[in-house]
Amino acid sequence: MFSMTLHKQPMATARKLMQTLPERSMSFRQNLMYAYAQFAMIAIRKRILGGFANRAYKKSFEVVEVTGAPSRAAVYAIRLNPKVRTLRKKDSETTVLYVKPVSTMMRVKPEVQVLMDYGPWPVDMLPFTPDARQAIIVSRKVSKGEVTAVRGQREGDRSEWQQAMTKAGRRMKKPLVKIPPKIRALPDVVFQALRLEYGLGGERSKPHWRPGIRTIVSLGLRAMIKKRRLGRYFNPFFTGWNKVPEARKSISFTDIKPYESFQKRLGIKAGERK
Repeated sequence: MFSMTLHKQPMATARKLMQTLPERSMSFRQNLMYAYAQFAMIAIRKRILGGFANRAYKKSFEVVEVTGAPSRAAVYAIRLNPKVRTLRKKDSETTVLYVKPVSTMMRVKPEVQVLMDYGPWPVDMLPFTPDARQAIIVSRKVSKGEVTAVRGQREGDRSEWQQAMTKAGRRMKKPLVKIPPKIRALPDVVFQALRLEYGLGGERSKPHWRPGIRTIVSLGLRAMIKKRRLGRYFNPFFTGWNKVPEARKSISFTDIKPYESFQKRLGIKAGERK
């Protein structure tokens, strides 16, 4: 697969290469896996439709190193890691809110539990903003019709959740007529990914994960090595072979379990070529 030209002192050069071969091989594998992850991320992102609705989703992509794998193999993954953003007035037209606990092991206050039990909420009907130490607000982009439907549900059971709030010790104010100030929410990028991939809820279907993964599979090992010039890692005169990929963030091997369900919902399988 690789070729090299030995110049002066061929035996010494070959000996030097053999001495560093295990480290070169490890560095080669690390950079190869990182290159695959980076290339896959680019292939997926470029297929995402433009527009404000998909901006947060598109920006949430990042390549992370997976540490603690059972073998010594280099493992990199594509993760969706959205940033919390402040909702604007116009967001209320196409957004519903879910309230979720910061941790499943944490016991939330009774009034926060009411928000969780009766969600989703239209942005301008959220009774109050929970303490960020207890719960997070997740914003989901939906159609105007879906917002109208959710509004009808919350108006229909208003007496129930207001009574539950009062019982929990939360005094209810008059119904809100505009978006509450400074609602900071985490975009539901997983839902947006599935919505775009399959055209759910009236959204125009724009598959991007499956075609992106197929692009990487079809590229092949030799083409990736050539594209990223990885063959030089076995050139004895190449001095940059010991540089490791610069993945800014990492996750542990045990933390990737939640991502498996997302992959299954997308129907992505290792080695898929169809």
